[in-house]
Amino acid sequence: MKIVRALAIFVVVAIASVVRADPAPRPNVLIIVSDDMGWNGIGFHRGFTKTANLDRIAGQGVELDRFYVCPMCSPTRAGLMTGRYALHVGMGRTVVHPWSYDGGLPPDETTIATALAPAGYKTRAIFGKWHLGHMDPKWLPLTHGFTQFRGCYTGAIDYYTHERLGEVDWHDNYANSDERGYVTDLIADDTAAFIKAHAQDRQPFFCYTAFTAPHAPLEAPKKYVDRYAHLDDNPKDGKPSNKQLMAALVAALDDGVGRILDSIERAGVAER
Repeated sequence: MKIVRALAIFVVVAIASVVRADPAPRPNVLIIVSDDMGWNGIGFHRGFTKTANLDRIAGQGVELDRFYVCPMCSPTRAGLMTGRYALHVGMGRTVVHPWSYDGGLPPDETTIATALAPAGYKTRAIFGKWHLGHMDPKWLPLTHGFTQFRGCYTGAIDYYTHERLGEVDWHDNYANSDERGYVTDLIADDTAAFIKAHAQDRQPFFCYTAFTAPHAPLEAPKKYVDRYAHLDDNPKDGKPSNKQLMAALVAALDDGVGRILDSIERAGVAER
């Protein structure tokens, strides 16, 4: 399966190529981001989790292994969205805290989604974690160039209840959502459905899929936890170890990525 053109983790070069005046067909652009994944948490780094789908992206694509991010969620995402140092957009020192008016990504900043709009990308979606401001509409995804959003505004939400500090943080565009399900599955399935719905559009699509996994809280379906029972260094205490839970979270994410890749294949757009 050729997935290099269908999937990119970082797309600075790709964005430059699609924005220029070029009569060639525009490629669909998909960015997938994991949250707080350790270097040794994935298979192709000989880590402790088997990640067949992430491994095939690395194996069939290009691994860029000399890049640097901020050690916090919001500054890193601000840099990814804008291509600028997080300090230069006022978001370099801390995360956006839940349910507090402590700012967000300035509305006059140009994001990837904003830049792609005039290049013919009519449909620009985000599924998953935003974490770039939420207490004022000017900081929300739909005011930063995206045309569709389903996910959470803050970080570290409960994977099952979707709550953070007693408040449900799950949204469909501007509206609160009572959708149920394990967050990793919801994000993956929404992305797969989006690809299916827009694969044959005359215009290309842009999709930013931001998983919350494997960020805390360490919660994963039992089938994944059981798969990594060998990582529990104290099985007699009746609870899984943190390393076991981390592996389970990554495994669930990898399966989700697999469903996304399968949707690309089924839609017949892997070459795009």
